[in-house]
This record gives sequence, structure tokens and C-alpha cells, in this order.
Amino acid sequence: PKGMPVEASGLVIIPERKEKSIPSVVIEHPTITENYLAPTNVPLHGILEGAEGFAAIVMDGIGLGRSSKSVSPYLIKEGYARPGIDMIRYSQVFAKKVLGKNIGERVYIQGYSEGAFGAIALALEIAKENKKIDETSSQGHGESSLQNHQNKINVKGVATGAGPYLLHEVVKD
Repeated sequence: PKGMPVEASGLVIIPERKEKSIPSVVIEHPTITENYLAPTNVPLHGILEGAEGFAAIVMDGIGLGRSSKSVSPYLIKEGYARPGIDMIRYSQVFAKKVLGKNIGERVYIQGYSEGAFGAIALALEIAKENKKIDETSSQGHGESSLQNHQNKINVKGVATGAGPYLLHEVVKD
């Protein structure tokens, strides 16, 4: 139900690099209708990006992986945006605490098919959150300007391909 917490899952691939700051790419998976194909069950997404030196953040999405008992929010933007932001933030904390790496300074978002919709929804929500942080900072309320800057997700680019065209598969009984 709306407003209730959902345990979402995903995977993070962090390459071995000497630099403390590693660019990251958030990967929104293509249309998947079966849980056994979720990124955490078949970890194919993010391997190439990790090999190229990016930290890859790959979400299963609500309705897959740990949340497979939940209904997928297929093409409902809030179902991609909030879990995506949470996954980015948790990945940043993990990388910093466990590996001493910063993966939040340069964030790229990519998606194909359903993932294209998810990538755009995520980028738009990040922009909205960043604007709120800027407004709070400029009004002199809340955290210091430096802390606000650190809470922003710095999206450098969004790449999408195709669109969600398997609607007949998603709505079947």
C-alpha cells in the first residue's frame, strides 16, 4: 500500500581503483516480468560498467528480488524514483564506510525499455530533491551549505534507449 515501507534490493559493483572518488552509473533494468531474471538473481547488469571503472548501482525494482511479493509499480514514476534515490544513498554510505571510497561525486543514469522510463523518473526526482536542498540552503535554514551540497546527488548525464513496449507481457494474468 502507498506510504508503507518496502524492502527493495539491488547490487553494487565497485571496481578496485586507487582513486578515492569513483564515478557511478545507476542502471535501471529493461522490462522484466519474472523474478528469476531480477538483477540480483542474474547479475549481468553492471559488469561492463564496473570493468570500465564505474561503480555500478543496479536496482531490482519493486516487485523483483527481495520485494518479489509486492506488486510492480510498472510505469508509475514514484515506484522508480524513491527506491532509486534510496539505493544511491545506501550505496554511497556502503562505499564510504566499508571501502573508504566516494561514489557520489559524478552520477550517470542509464536505462533501456522499462529502465528508460525508470531512468527519467529517477533523474527528475533527483533534480526536484536537489532544488529543495538549494532552496533550504539559500534561505539559511537547516544544514550548512556544505552539508547540503554533500546531500545532493550530482547527476552528470542520463542515457535511455527504446521505451517500455512489452505492455502485453506485463498486464497478462
